[in-house]
Amino acid sequence: MSLKSISPCQLLLSWDASELPKKTIAVYFQLHFSDLVTIVRIYDVTDMNRHQVFEFAVPYDNGYWYVKGLAPNRRYIAELGVQLPDFDFFPFFRSNFLQMTASNPSDRDTESHTLFNLYDENTVKWRKHVSTYSYYGELGN
Repeated sequence: MSLKSISPCQLLLSWDASELPKKTIAVYFQLHFSDLVTIVRIYDVTDMNRHQVFEFAVPYDNGYWYVKGLAPNRRYIAELGVQLPDFDFFPFFRSNFLQMTASNPSDRDTESHTLFNLYDENTVKWRKHVSTYSYYGELGN
């Protein structure tokens, strides 16, 4: 799995859409891969004390996904995995880290508005809003 910068606020995430993760999930969890939602998590790892996580569903078999709305001049790592029935995330691919560049010197210290809502361990706020890319499950207690 790899990340490539397309612009200061956009990247290309690509992975090998092989059968290995599908078979691993089927054997280990005794679940059908087709019954699960494939999730990408983008971690902003610029500040070691303040990680931000963006999460969204993607079609696994595509093998790539464009991510836009990221902040310039930040470091990101991505994971691809599935959302298990008990709402645990099981990653099976992790990318290299990518340093996004600022588009011009005045952008270096500003945070751009992100298209993805922040993932919070206690509440998944973006599930309340319906869009083409929303995951429609509820957070379990």
